[in-house]
Amino acid sequence: MSLPREPFEDCYWLLQDDVIIVGNTKCERSWLVTDKGLVGLSLRDVENGYEWFTRDNIVPSCRLPGMGKKQWFSKPTITAKVMDRLNTRYLQVTLEWFGAEWNVAYHICIFPYEGLLRQYWEMRVSENDDRSIVREAANPLAIKTMDRFALLSLSGDYTEVMPISPVHVKWQIVQLADGTDYCNNFVTERHGILFPHEKSAYEGNVLFCRDLLTEQGLYMLKEAPCGYSQVNYPGGDFKFQGNKIYLTGSGWMENEWADGICSYATVIGIWKGETFSRLKALHRYFEIVYPIKQGNAFFTMSNTWGDRSFDSKINETFIAKEIEQAAYLGIEIVQIDDGWQQGKTKNSSKGYGKWSNYYEGETNFWQPDESRFPHGFQPLVQKANRCGVSLGLWFSPDSHDDFKHWLRDADTVIHLFRMSGVRHFKLDGIHLRSRRGELRLQNFLAEVSERSDGEIVFQFDITDQRRLGFFGGFQQGTIFMENRFTEFGTYYTHWTLRNLWKSCRYYPSSRVVVEFLNVDRNLSSYRGSPLDPANVGMVYAFAVTLFANPLAWMELSELSGDLKDLKAMITLYKEMRSELSSPIILPIGEEPSGVSWTGFQSVSENGGYILLFREMTAAENKKIALWGLKCENKLELTEVAAWNGVKKELLLSGSKKRDQTDEDGKLNFQMNEPMSFRLYRYTTMLPMKEQFRPVH
Repeated sequence: MSLPREPFEDCYWLLQDDVIIVGNTKCERSWLVTDKGLVGLSLRDVENGYEWFTRDNIVPSCRLPGMGKKQWFSKPTITAKVMDRLNTRYLQVTLEWFGAEWNVAYHICIFPYEGLLRQYWEMRVSENDDRSIVREAANPLAIKTMDRFALLSLSGDYTEVMPISPVHVKWQIVQLADGTDYCNNFVTERHGILFPHEKSAYEGNVLFCRDLLTEQGLYMLKEAPCGYSQVNYPGGDFKFQGNKIYLTGSGWMENEWADGICSYATVIGIWKGETFSRLKALHRYFEIVYPIKQGNAFFTMSNTWGDRSFDSKINETFIAKEIEQAAYLGIEIVQIDDGWQQGKTKNSSKGYGKWSNYYEGETNFWQPDESRFPHGFQPLVQKANRCGVSLGLWFSPDSHDDFKHWLRDADTVIHLFRMSGVRHFKLDGIHLRSRRGELRLQNFLAEVSERSDGEIVFQFDITDQRRLGFFGGFQQGTIFMENRFTEFGTYYTHWTLRNLWKSCRYYPSSRVVVEFLNVDRNLSSYRGSPLDPANVGMVYAFAVTLFANPLAWMELSELSGDLKDLKAMITLYKEMRSELSSPIILPIGEEPSGVSWTGFQSVSENGGYILLFREMTAAENKKIALWGLKCENKLELTEVAAWNGVKKELLLSGSKKRDQTDEDGKLNFQMNEPMSFRLYRYTTMLPMKEQFRPVH
């Protein structure tokens, strides 16, 4: 039998006998539905009429820990409804199998006019034993069990399998690691080709596949922390068995079956073309599935922790000085790190404190410290308002007992938001131990976002412990990418530039907070090289953060010397950021090394910005391949800002010139002095096309 489609815009679902189809005008998937699970039959690029899956030797779509030991009484019921999540509306189709103790639901999310689907599994407690039996008898969707499929024959724990049909497929797996306090090479890229006899497993966040003969592409993304932080991690995220690619590691444990526990979600998207199309498709996923509210990205912020005084200086007088300096420079948010609160953490300069279980025996842990802020935050809020600055705070969700107090944490943050107007919270001290803990933490994030109508913005510290990482917990927020300090000699501008340059391909730089430090501190921690922060200068250090969210990781009140050029660059950033909010930002040039020509390009339909750095290299000229430009493409360049790294001079000329890419799609640039940068606005004379892609 078949049921009529239930469309939402161009999204639909359809049941034909024992096959369910979910799709839109861009992509479509189908599964065989049985009383024990699903079998994936098809993944189709609708626009191009291309089929990705083969039906030879098909296998179950998932295997979840403990699921094979449960007793199931019914074939699934199927429901569909329009969802509204984070201001994104989509069609969600749910299949639910009923059992004696547990129900298991599979949710399929399809987004209007987008070539991607999002899927995940959820456990639910059965109401009673008889409920499922009654539903089976009355269920018009019930079908016969397909005995020829050994639904539980494959050992392991996986939530998705792709039986790839084309033979000549190149794949790439990308991992963005966290724990950046101990890692400065956190972007890993692996490449390979499908091989019929391969049996291997790899760690990663996202997998790309491309049919070399047709330029058809797909990606599979796992919404999960990095492997070492995942629950019940099987040792890899992508398992290859011949032409079949499994997404392994559901996040479930056999002894953790509980109401509302969800698996890690899987996202599958499609595109056609080369590298530029592939990266645009991935960035489109962030924009559609996890949109950031207007005004919550591309901000400027300061935080005093970068100068390593911990909480020893934090008080009303000190923060008032920080607000005054922020107002002069044009920095919009002064964030008070650990130490503003009455309770003490292990970070405290006092030498004692907690790192969880904050509410035990204390009712005022998250109240402003009465000795540091005898009048509360109100005087500082009033001063900040007068200066055109807002306050931000550090906060540590309570990891105790798998975030048992997540709702109380949400109440605390909402109270601070309503009483003091604080919108930006840095989240730190998080330690995950179970899938239940991950979901409770995500409940906290969702609760705060909903109750603040998306006004509250989180900065997720991913520098230490087991945390959600880049892909494990999206809400309204940004990633606090790294702690770097001049005290330990761990801050070099080209290191920070390299980390942003490598990560922005796969994670939008608009969602990353990137630090610049007081380069005149701790000179003895360095060796007198031309790449030392003091030799590079503060303006250059700020420019590294220009296509992200700049963080002044310092005590602003300790800055000295002439700051007018830094102030001018911050003003320029705020003027141009509205134009950065919609394009995709991608790396150009060579990988930053301290001796490279490198930079970024923001790409929109007919132009964008180019930020180019000449590091400590002797080459005064460099041909740079640009994204989206074909060969001999005419364009107009406006030089918005120019920094002379020798004279330490900033020029805001606005001079214009016309230029043309060469036969390889490259544009020639010139900077006469090393450790200099240029910021250009460019406009193409013809609409941009993907006839060329940079090779890095």
